[in-house]
Amino acid sequence: MTVGFVLVKVHSGGELQAYNKLKSVSDVVEIYQIFGEFDLIVKIIGDDFESIANIVVHKIRTIDEVIDTKTITGMEL
Repeated sequence: MTVGFVLVKVHSGGELQAYNKLKSVSDVVEIYQIFGEFDLIVKIIGDDFESIANIVVHKIRTIDEVIDTKTITGMEL
């Protein structure tokens, strides 16, 4: 199991719409609104680093309100 924490920047005023769309992504396990350079932090779970990359590229970055992401990955010891 591989864990990813994705920092998500959205268009101004698009936080709620992005949050609701992210909730429907099956690989998303937690979402929090944050303040600063990014607007949301999203915890995702994948089988490996490649699946984390696919989730970010094909399921998160394709959301209309999302304008930037930064991904931090880790795995269980």
